[in-house]
Amino acid sequence: MLGTRTKRTAGPCDHCKRRKRKCDARMPTCAACERSNIECLYTANSEQRRPVHRQYVASLEARISLLEKILKDAEASDTTDSSDAGVSLPDENDFQSQSLTATSGSSLPSSPSTKIAPESRLTLIDDPGDILKSTLDPTTPLNSEEPDLGMSGYEIILSLEHEHKLLAQFWDWQRMHHPYVVPVPFLSAYAVHSELAHPGEPIPPPPPPLPNSSAGATLNVPRASTVKRTSDLPHFISPLLLYSMFAIAALFSGDPGTGTLFYQHARETLLREAANPKVATIQAVCLMTTWELGHARSPAAWALFGKRGFS
Repeated sequence: MLGTRTKRTAGPCDHCKRRKRKCDARMPTCAACERSNIECLYTANSEQRRPVHRQYVASLEARISLLEKILKDAEASDTTDSSDAGVSLPDENDFQSQSLTATSGSSLPSSPSTKIAPESRLTLIDDPGDILKSTLDPTTPLNSEEPDLGMSGYEIILSLEHEHKLLAQFWDWQRMHHPYVVPVPFLSAYAVHSELAHPGEPIPPPPPPLPNSSAGATLNVPRASTVKRTSDLPHFISPLLLYSMFAIAALFSGDPGTGTLFYQHARETLLREAANPKVATIQAVCLMTTWELGHARSPAAWALFGKRGFS
C-alpha cells in the first residue's frame, strides 16, 4: 500500500531562508523546523516575475523602428537640401495605428501626414536627441538651470562681506580642532548659494590672513561662474550647516551675541532638516555638539551626538 504523498512548495520556508540552509520544503512543516520544534511558515514570493508578453515586445520594437525612421528622414533632409520646407512626419494617429498593427494584427485607417514647417521640424529633431540623452544618463539635466541646493529655508542675517569674514574665522578655528567640514566642496556649493542669495551685493575681495594663521592655508570663496555644477553639490551645504559654522566663527572671533543668534537659528532648523538629512546635516550636528561642550552642557552635547545616528 502506497504511503501518503508529501506536499512540497516551490521554495524554502522562512526559517530556513533566514538561516540560509537547505530546506526540504515539506508541507506543512519541513524537517528542519520539525527537528527544532518551531513554527514553519511559508511566505509567498511576490517578486516572481512573469515573462514579458510578446505583443508588448512587438509594440516596443514598432515604436523604436518608427523613431529611427523619423531621425533618418530628418538627417537625410538636412544633408540634401537645408532650405527644404520640412520633412513629412506621421502624426499621432499614424503612430498609434502602427503600434496596434504590431500587437493585434489589425490596423486603423491612418490620417494623412502633416507637413512640418522648418522651425517646427528643427524642434522635432532636437527633442528625440534630448530624450535619448536623458534616457542614457538620467542624471544629466536637459537645461542649464542652477541646481537646487536645498537652501530655500535659509534666513539671511548678515551681509555677504560679513559672511566671508566669518568663513575665514571658521577655517582658522577648524585648523585647531576637528576637520568637520571639507573646504573645497563646501566652498563650491557656498559660492553658488551666496551669489544667488545676495544678488545686489558686490563680491567681497579675499579677506587678509589673520595674524595668528598661516598665510599658505588661507581659503577663499571662488566665483560661482568657475564652479562645476555636479549632482553631489547639494550634499555639502544646508541651512543648518551655515548657521552652525557662523555661530562657531562669531563666538571664536569675540562676538558671542552674533554667535548665539546663529545658534538659535540652528536649533530651530535641526529637527526640520533631520527629517531628510545629508552630509552637511551630519557635519552641522558635530559642530553643534562642539558648541554645547564648549558651554559646559554635556547632556545636550550627548543628545546631539546621538542624533548623528539618524538614517
